[in-house]
Amino acid sequence: MNTLPPLSQAGLHAGCAFRHLGKATAALWQSREARLFVIIAALGVFLCLTGCASTGHGVRLWAPATWFSHAPAAAADKAHAEQTKADAVADSAADKATRAAHVEIAKADFASISLPPSRATDLVRRFNANGLGLLDQVEPLTAAEASELRTLVSSLLSQNAETVATAEKKQAEAENESSCLSRELASARADATAASQRADNADAKLRAAFDRENALANDLRAQHARFWIAVAAFVIVSAFALYAKLALGGVGAALHTAGAPAAVVQALDSNLSTFGQWLVKSGRIAAAKAEASLKAKAG
Repeated sequence: MNTLPPLSQAGLHAGCAFRHLGKATAALWQSREARLFVIIAALGVFLCLTGCASTGHGVRLWAPATWFSHAPAAAADKAHAEQTKADAVADSAADKATRAAHVEIAKADFASISLPPSRATDLVRRFNANGLGLLDQVEPLTAAEASELRTLVSSLLSQNAETVATAEKKQAEAENESSCLSRELASARADATAASQRADNADAKLRAAFDRENALANDLRAQHARFWIAVAAFVIVSAFALYAKLALGGVGAALHTAGAPAAVVQALDSNLSTFGQWLVKSGRIAAAKAEASLKAKAG
């Protein structure tokens, strides 16, 4: 007679079930398609669990969610680089225009020396001196430049027509260059303004992308938390359910092998689940085989 306790009966049946499961898994693993499917499934789970929650840490080949997450930041960096370049061009154009204005005011100051004495002449010299003082503080004219400008003004005031014509040609070239500098400065400032606007737009998109990524990260954290809570709850509930079914099945088998009245065993069977009834049936078969083996040995 089999006198194994209920928990031992449960362990026996659970062991048989795990052995059959292991054999089935080993048989399935012999198929190449099955192995490929398992590998792809495992890779997919790995990518979902690691890749989707890897935002904010740079591009990772194993994290699909990070492949394009850097695009807004890269666009903002590019826009700011273009803005810096455009500002540098505008500053350079402004310096050139300021230098050209400095030269023209210096010419006016040299020319004012030849004006007849008057209140207006004094004011012209005064205003020129004020302007030159400020401009010289930024970048003073060199001695060579001042001498060349003085010579040009003297040639423009000369009584010799040929000398005046040569000086006028040189002055016209300077004025044409000043016009080009003016147009260049206007264009450079317009480009700088447009670049600044693009940088502002890129910053706004980067902020929106950051808020979106932050919301996604929070959602993924919540999903992970819910997933692991559900897994833990499932494991705990399954463990209790399996224990209850195995215990009930073991009790039924133990009562049967112990010679309990059929009415008691039948009442217990009717209250068991399908799995529990299967365990009871398995226990009875195992007990009968053990009984027959003992009788055979005794005979």
